[in-house]
Amino acid sequence: MIVEQKQLNEVIEHCINTYDQARTRISMRRNFDALSYRKVDRLPVVYQYPSDKNSRWRPVDNRFTYKCNTAMLYNQLINAWDLHCVDHDLLKDDLPFTVRPNWGTVTVASLFGFVPEQRDDQTPWIRRGETPYELDSVFDANFDIKDGLWVKKIIKTYEYYHEVLSRYPELKDVMIITLPDLQGPFDTLEQIMGESLFLEMIDRPDVVRNALIRVAEVQIDCMRLFETYCTEPEPGFSHQHGTCIRGNILIRNDSAVMISPELYAETVSAADSMILQEAHGGAVHSCGKIDHVIDQIISLPNVVGIDFGQSYMNDVQIIYQKAKIREIPLLRIRPTIEEMTDASILDTYPTGMTLVVETDSLQQALKVHEAYLNASEKR
Repeated sequence: MIVEQKQLNEVIEHCINTYDQARTRISMRRNFDALSYRKVDRLPVVYQYPSDKNSRWRPVDNRFTYKCNTAMLYNQLINAWDLHCVDHDLLKDDLPFTVRPNWGTVTVASLFGFVPEQRDDQTPWIRRGETPYELDSVFDANFDIKDGLWVKKIIKTYEYYHEVLSRYPELKDVMIITLPDLQGPFDTLEQIMGESLFLEMIDRPDVVRNALIRVAEVQIDCMRLFETYCTEPEPGFSHQHGTCIRGNILIRNDSAVMISPELYAETVSAADSMILQEAHGGAVHSCGKIDHVIDQIISLPNVVGIDFGQSYMNDVQIIYQKAKIREIPLLRIRPTIEEMTDASILDTYPTGMTLVVETDSLQQALKVHEAYLNASEKR
């Protein structure tokens, strides 16, 4: 299914017609204040729920977005991360209007000589050959990032976004164009090396550390190139995963769930620190259970946020007590429905946090959010 320009125009016009400038500015300030540990009326929240089969706005299959920038922008607006900009006027939550070139997690990895593979409806991934990639090859790689196939695709997508959105001056203060997913040095090196990387971390930790720094250098070059296309509205804040973050980059560090705190400190932290410094601050993301290396992440000099894929797998209360000492906000914490409807989440976490609530439908999200607003006002 290819999205026609008419369909995309209808979505954009819907966003324009339902945009509430005053409420959006209040919501944006609420995010900035919560992420800075200032007092807020309530914690910022967005809602995730599956698309309604009867909805006017139905996402196209993922595979079509890699063939058509119109389809990619369309999906970004109506159903990125199960967040629905087209329902923003109904929910009145804190969801920002964000779009990104959604070319998967392989951009930096592809620059080291790998051609990403995209099958069926899956996101692109690095296909390793029968001969394992040697760690030392990282140091031998010599390239201009602008020659990279995936870099070129991302730039073309950015150019398309700007060309389309320039037709709608009303969107200047509404739509935020963000960085793509650049992963992090550890995740990127794991993509191209596989399980052999973990053996190298034991046998040659110094070499791994230097290889990760080399990957970090490439990621920084990509960041600097792509940020020229971004339209972040406030210095010191940016957006990823459909939410506001402090700093200018989100380092993905999912592979850290596989290693000890000592290995993270010895091999990974230097590369992460390098990116955070060059970005003038940023957040670190991981899916899964990550609290065993939280002390090491919190100690990174320029970390100004911790983003969770599955916060419920971690001891959030303990992490919050540690993070608030340095006023490091926790991003995309997932409270229970009960904690939302009675606003008891605010008793434990009055600020320094953003929320994501999973519901079964838009209808349930509307009920939960109304209860949350009412309970918050009574506190």
